[in-house]
Amino acid sequence: MIIFCMIILHVSKSSFQTSKDLSMELATLKSSEVAKEMEGVLAHGIFVAEELSETFISLKELNALNRTLANKMLLDRLKDNDNLIGIWTCWQPDAFVQYNYLWPY
Repeated sequence: MIIFCMIILHVSKSSFQTSKDLSMELATLKSSEVAKEMEGVLAHGIFVAEELSETFISLKELNALNRTLANKMLLDRLKDNDNLIGIWTCWQPDAFVQYNYLWPY
């Protein structure tokens, strides 16, 4: 009877350790998968920001950028990217156009 109890105890302990190891491995794999997915989402957000920045700079250098066009470009990017919840630009005073006083908000 003692030997039977020892065997049961050993099997239980081994099963527990195996379950613990498998759970840790599964958690590690799942967290790695989620991390890669989030990395992709964040990288895409950075790509969108860099793309808009380069486009705005190019249009500004050609004197072809205006608020209507900029707003349309921002709205289009927002509509095209489900992962974005908002989008905006920041400019130094009078860097966008020379009459910022007409656009107080």
